[in-house]
Amino acid sequence: MHLDNWGLKAKKLGYRSRAVFKLEEIIDKTKALRGCKNVLDIGSTPGGWSQLVKHKLNQVNIHALDILDMEPIDGVNFHKIRVEDIDSVHEIFEPKNKFDLVISDLAPNLTGISVY
Repeated sequence: MHLDNWGLKAKKLGYRSRAVFKLEEIIDKTKALRGCKNVLDIGSTPGGWSQLVKHKLNQVNIHALDILDMEPIDGVNFHKIRVEDIDSVHEIFEPKNKFDLVISDLAPNLTGISVY
């Protein structure tokens, strides 16, 4: 985690990333969590966004996916897959038209890619 003022605040509050404040601002402005029961978090690692949603809505069903490992979060179903393979996960495919909210802080993974 980048330990600027936002990173230090996130660490103090027990969040996994400073990006939670970006999502929190969006949620506060849009009321996006109102009535949410099923949430899909694409590109979830390190898990800060799933962690924030779970903190705000204890009864929400969250499916998180990423190609990188993510430490477990109580009440969050993590799937280590590529977003292109989302239909291969029965737990996501079955309710895929029933997600109330889809969140994503997806960034390209440039590990192992040569840049000329």
